[in-house]
Amino acid sequence: MKPPVLIAVCVLLVASLACGIPAPAAVVDQPTAPPTRTLPEKSAPVAVESVSQYQVTEPLTVRDAPCITGEPVGYLDTGTVVRVTGKARTCADGGVWLELDGGGWVNSEYLR
Repeated sequence: MKPPVLIAVCVLLVASLACGIPAPAAVVDQPTAPPTRTLPEKSAPVAVESVSQYQVTEPLTVRDAPCITGEPVGYLDTGTVVRVTGKARTCADGGVWLELDGGGWVNSEYLR
């Protein structure tokens, strides 16, 4: 740079600092860690098919809330046909729970 230009740049830099305008920061590329996947602590909504009727494949506990932590409110025998509301939740254990049309939740692993 020529001396007059260098002086002008220095004057502008000093003036901007005096006015409270911060000097531009240096940009440094730093590697970032890939995002980690964590399971939700509570149940989270998931999409379900529009099919509303399923058959129980093994004896199954109906619970008052999605997840194994829900209180048992009933039982279904193998072969029982159930209707679901379309609401589904995933739990920290990875299970997908469906809400029954008449109330209660069941693990979708035991339905087809």
